[in-house]
Amino acid sequence: MKTRRTLVAICLCVVIIAGFIPAAAASSYAHFTARNTYREQFTDVSPSSWFAPYVRRGYELGLIQGSADTTFSPNSNLTIAQAIALACRIFSIYSTGALPTLYQQSGAPWYEAYVSFALDNGIIETRFGNPNAFATRREVAVIFQHALPPGSFAPIREVADGAIPDVALAADYASAVYMLYRAGVLSGSDRYGTFNPGTNIRRSEIAAIIVRIAEPARRSAESIGGQTDSGAALSAAEIAKLASPAVFHIQAYAFTGEPSISGSAFFISADGLAMTSFDLVTNASQLIAATSDGSHPAVIVDVDPANNLALLQVTGTGFHYLAVANTSAIRQGEPVFSMANTPELGSVISQGMVSAVTDAGVRVSIQADDPGSVLLNNHGEALGIFTDSATVALIDRARPLNPNADISIADTFAFPIYSEPFQAIDFGRFTGAMPYSASSNLIRGAFQYNIMDFQSAELFSAAMANYQKAMIRRGFRLEEIDELTMIFTHADEVVTVEVGDSVNIHIERLPHFYSDFPALVDFGWFANLSVFNYTIPENDGRVILEYIWPGTNAELAQVIADYHTLLIETGFTFTRQRVGVLFETETLSVAVIVDEELVTIDILPLD
Repeated sequence: MKTRRTLVAICLCVVIIAGFIPAAAASSYAHFTARNTYREQFTDVSPSSWFAPYVRRGYELGLIQGSADTTFSPNSNLTIAQAIALACRIFSIYSTGALPTLYQQSGAPWYEAYVSFALDNGIIETRFGNPNAFATRREVAVIFQHALPPGSFAPIREVADGAIPDVALAADYASAVYMLYRAGVLSGSDRYGTFNPGTNIRRSEIAAIIVRIAEPARRSAESIGGQTDSGAALSAAEIAKLASPAVFHIQAYAFTGEPSISGSAFFISADGLAMTSFDLVTNASQLIAATSDGSHPAVIVDVDPANNLALLQVTGTGFHYLAVANTSAIRQGEPVFSMANTPELGSVISQGMVSAVTDAGVRVSIQADDPGSVLLNNHGEALGIFTDSATVALIDRARPLNPNADISIADTFAFPIYSEPFQAIDFGRFTGAMPYSASSNLIRGAFQYNIMDFQSAELFSAAMANYQKAMIRRGFRLEEIDELTMIFTHADEVVTVEVGDSVNIHIERLPHFYSDFPALVDFGWFANLSVFNYTIPENDGRVILEYIWPGTNAELAQVIADYHTLLIETGFTFTRQRVGVLFETETLSVAVIVDEELVTIDILPLD
């Protein structure tokens, strides 16, 4: 009974104490009140800049802080972790009137407490792979859609389904984007409401978003969308004036340090994200963007080889950029423009029309003036990139390009091989070095390159390291390596790379043999031909195989000569006969007969 009385007393105590705990504050926008005093302390936030009022108010509300005591870094990109932290602060202040209560584990990164809070309160559903990565606009929309309880983002304007040009309704983030657009929190980057879902978001832009979330009176009710129906078409001169500041020249450099291919690219964000052709930047050791304000280094941040597209990050901020158009309404016969930027002529614009529309892209009646030229609609918006002189890859139909991807030059190899039938990557075309000796046939190849073609030891080391990576990605296996030699093997060949006074590449094909005659090299494999006719004329094991040669007589003569050499190297002796050439071992007799384009391999087992 004593235990029971004690338990009852404890329960009564708990009830009495609970009676003195105040009820939780009701959720309300009124909780967003000034907590800090802003004294114009951020020297990089000009009072005249468009984002200054949002930075001020966000700081006063305790939602945002500076990057340092006297700087805000308005042009820096927001990380996923920072976006989650902001959403947690908004959620907690709205719900309780106070900043979130966080439980930080010893040794855990600073953002882990915010991630746990966000998961516990339904702000995010799952963890992000790398919280320190720069957040894309679509990721920000997904995070902030739950920064307030359900029903808090009441629609204040009509945004029809499909009205946002570059947000497909089937996208997993579409519902979040449309909700925030309709609530007046988001409005896009142009009069059509273009969202640019895959681009990063700057701290200046996030300041405006969080203040609009916290104070509904600041949200926009201005109508948006309807790209194909709103806005007057522009003249060629107007499009040139609008687009030319965003289109620039890009120069790729080989691993030797020498300039290689060059072409055009164009910005899709003010903070340096740009699009160009994959073919233009693949196998480059360095990229330099020549914009109107000078030269800027550029790096590849993602690639889509299937659509021949590459996403670049150019060093710098404040660039003019193009909106990406919704291509779902492209119609045959509508006017379009191509724009390039060349060192000789500067911006070059041409006008034409859409001649065909396919699932893969469009064909147009104008010619691209430069690799990487942009195709524009008559509103000056980017539709796609020229993949050849008249075919365009549509940007918004490509796979999503992720600006946070960790893409190196080694991830963009297009594998320039020597020639059929070799599988090895052409060292010269890959690095930019010129061969000073080369010989090859269908059996083996030997190529030499001058190390002095490389301008520095660092460039040569980078070339060798990236050639090794490319060969492995090509399907070769690295069998041996030391400071001077690399040996790669493949199902069909062995490649030896030797470094001395020169770089020597030796390729040896590994022969395939007939399954019924394992000592005899398969002519079909060797010449890359299929059997035209297969005959077993007698019961003595004799087999006759016939092949049709599709090339020239001179090419066939070289193939036959190389095959003869290979048979001798694999243990056959030969005797010329009246028709064709006879090769023999102790167990096999093989006649090779050529009659114009018909090649006959007559095989007879010997007793």
